[in-house]
Amino acid sequence: MKGKSLIVGLFVGLLVFGSAGFAAADSARPPLRPGVTVAGEVTAIDDHTLTIATEHRGVVRVRTNTDTRFRAPDNPDFSQDDIEVGDTIAARGRFADETTLEARLVVYISPELADRAHGRVTAVDGGILIIENRDGVTTRIITSADTKFHVRGDRDGSIDDVKVGMLLGAAGRLDANGILNAKHVFASERREPRWPRGGPVAAGRVSQANGSEYVLRYPDGSALTITTDASTIIVRQSGDGPVLGTLNDVIQGSLIVAIGIPSDGGDSLSARAILVGQDLPKDRPRPQASSQP
Repeated sequence: MKGKSLIVGLFVGLLVFGSAGFAAADSARPPLRPGVTVAGEVTAIDDHTLTIATEHRGVVRVRTNTDTRFRAPDNPDFSQDDIEVGDTIAARGRFADETTLEARLVVYISPELADRAHGRVTAVDGGILIIENRDGVTTRIITSADTKFHVRGDRDGSIDDVKVGMLLGAAGRLDANGILNAKHVFASERREPRWPRGGPVAAGRVSQANGSEYVLRYPDGSALTITTDASTIIVRQSGDGPVLGTLNDVIQGSLIVAIGIPSDGGDSLSARAILVGQDLPKDRPRPQASSQP
C-alpha cells in the first residue's frame, strides 16, 4: 500500500474521466454522497464484490452489477473477470453504507502507475522535481521524455511549465530509495483555501487539538486558533444527519466550521458553535501535529 492514495484525486481523475478533469476521491473519509471515488489494492473477489484496502477508508467492499462499466488502458473488452487479487483499482459510485460502494465505474490502474506523491514544488533541477507535502516530507521525482505533464489544465505541458511553489501530484513507480519515476505529472498554481477564514466564520481541517483549543492550518502557511468554553455548541454529522456532539468529537483531522468572535489581531476565534464534518476513520492513525510555529 506504499503511497497508494496520496494523490488519488488527481490521478484517478485522469483515468476515470479520460483526462477531462480531476475527481473527488478517497481522502480523509469523505461524506457519503453520490460521485465518490475510492482506490486501493484488491484483497478479495467474491462474485460481484471486490474488496479493496484503501489508505483512509480502510477496507471497502465494491459491489458491481450489470450496469457497472469497467475500463482499463488499451483493453476495450476489460471486465470484472480480468481483475485479480493484488491488482490496484479505482471505483466510482455511491456508498450504500460506511464500507460498501455501489460502483458505476471500475478502473484498472496499471502497476507502473500504482505509486503516487503530492505536495508543493520546492525545486526544479533539469528533469528532477522535489516536492514537500503538508507533513514536511520531501519526495524526489524523476521525469523523462515519456512523462506526460498536465500543467494549469494544459494536457500538453512540459517540465518547463512547472515552477517552484506550484501544487504538484505525480503517478509512477517508487524505487527502493523512495524516488518516484513519474509517468504522469499534474501541476497547478496554489489557490486560496475554499473554506472561509477570518471574521465571525472560519473553517478548515484541524491540525492540532489541545483540549478546548484547536488549530486550523491553511495551504498559504497561515494558522487560526479556535478557542471554546462551556457554552460552545458542537454539532456533528451522523448517518441520520446533524446531531449535538461534544468537544471529544473535534479531533486532529476533523473538518470544521466555527462561528464566533474573532480576536482583534485575527489570529484566533472564540467559537460559539462548531460544525464538525466527516473525520478520519477511528481505526486509522491520526495526522501528527504540525511542527510549524
